[in-house]
Amino acid sequence: AGLTGSATAQPDGKVDLTFTGNAGSATAIDVSVAAGTTAWTSPNIGGTYSGIGSGYHTSENPVITITPPSGAGNAQTVNATVSAADGSLSFTLPAANESGVHTISAATGTYGQIPNADDQGSGYAPSTTPNVQVQRGGVDVAGVTASAVADGSGRIDITFSGDAGAGAVDVIVAPGPVGFAQSSYSVSTTPYDASDSPVAVTITPPAGAPSNVNATVVGGQLQFTLPAPAVAGTHTISAADGGEILSGSVNVGSGYAVGETPAFTVSDSGGTQVGAGNATINANGTANVVVNGMGNGNGPYTVNVAAGTVPGVQAGLDDSAKDLWDFSHADFEGFIQAIANVRAKNGATMNSLAFSESRLESNIQNLELAGGRIMDADMAGEMTDLAKHQILLQTATDSLTKHNKLSVKVDKTLMGLDTSL
Repeated sequence: AGLTGSATAQPDGKVDLTFTGNAGSATAIDVSVAAGTTAWTSPNIGGTYSGIGSGYHTSENPVITITPPSGAGNAQTVNATVSAADGSLSFTLPAANESGVHTISAATGTYGQIPNADDQGSGYAPSTTPNVQVQRGGVDVAGVTASAVADGSGRIDITFSGDAGAGAVDVIVAPGPVGFAQSSYSVSTTPYDASDSPVAVTITPPAGAPSNVNATVVGGQLQFTLPAPAVAGTHTISAADGGEILSGSVNVGSGYAVGETPAFTVSDSGGTQVGAGNATINANGTANVVVNGMGNGNGPYTVNVAAGTVPGVQAGLDDSAKDLWDFSHADFEGFIQAIANVRAKNGATMNSLAFSESRLESNIQNLELAGGRIMDADMAGEMTDLAKHQILLQTATDSLTKHNKLSVKVDKTLMGLDTSL
């Protein structure tokens, strides 16, 4: 009785004890402190960890060791499972046996399985099986085999089997053969005419300068033979377009009404009508002619579109070739509305500019007033300093005058004393 105690926990998980009162005698006493809340400080309190580490094999059952602040003597262990996807560990923490910072460690994996690798390299011929070596320090690793197969993209998928043991390994893959999948090509792009031959085909390698070969035109297509490539990898093959049109669109004319379907014809350089397609009217009054197919005649082609059939919008008032009767009442209403819209925009712009000008003039006036105030303030300060210095000068002059008078009186007094003696 008469003795009280209190405890406060510190950041290290321990408590500081404070006692007050008299224990009553020198006899030993027992101090009992309630146990603290045993919990993990990790966000995964009591949860499952996953994706830890890598390189383990599913046949392993690694041991996870949880070492508390008190040391290895109170460590706990749990078993971890290995993910077949990436060889990482998953495990669940047990209930902590004491508070504080715990250290989690895992036993090193003993099964050196190398994970498979897909889409490696480039420039391999499809279905080829380049040789793969697994080495450590320049020596082949015993018990490990690897195979590679190239797919249609020119890359290879590598599959490993066997135990590589501990330590990093080097995977060496034989380069793909230097060559093209085929040497003779027939390419269909925009149709070419026989008169376009020869057509220059450019082969650009992954590194180095491009080279050219000549192609001939057969049935509107290019036929050419590739030279032996100097380097492996992806090559880019390109050729200039022919003078003929296969498909596409072109905007022609103006002043068409939306909804019109004007007729059009396409003729080659000899005047022969070729191709087929349709025309739609754009919002700006032009006709968008879509050419769906062309023959292989000589280009360039000429697109002729019939004049618009909806009256009023096929020409403007500035067209001197038109007469008054070429326009309807609706046309004039449209022209007047367009002019009104333009004037409205111009008026809004002018108002905005006038407002900006007024603001600038106000700013100029305000700046001039501010400059005047600053100048007045400076002059007042100078006048104040001048008056102060004048007062000081007058005071000094008066003091000097009084001092001179006093000196004269002293001299006369001394002279009078001398005379009397």
